[in-house]
Amino acid sequence: MECSSMEVTTSTVIKTAKALNDFRKDRKETQMFDLLEKGKLTLNDSDVKYNKTVSAILVTQEALERANCKEKYEILMSFYISSAESKLIDEEPDFYHESLLALSHLSFRELVVLYHLDAYQKT
Repeated sequence: MECSSMEVTTSTVIKTAKALNDFRKDRKETQMFDLLEKGKLTLNDSDVKYNKTVSAILVTQEALERANCKEKYEILMSFYISSAESKLIDEEPDFYHESLLALSHLSFRELVVLYHLDAYQKT
């Protein structure tokens, strides 16, 4: 299984951040992103750092920027979406951050092996 290369451009990053935010469709977070974009808030402001959703979107975005291939990008996006749907981000944000960090440091091949091990364990 090959990993197809992907060039991460600024427009890709912006589209992804907006897609992640749109997925949640929370007005407060949308306003926060607008303030960040206008420079009225910084990433170090407590409102941003301690907002579970915004924090999760920002760390996910950083991980997506480091993804070196389309398949890994899709895996990380799927992880975000399933974590949001299962309320993992809201209930255990630290676990989400730690898991995402660990996954983002794995190569695509290592992620494939993990996937197969998980599938094997479930049978």
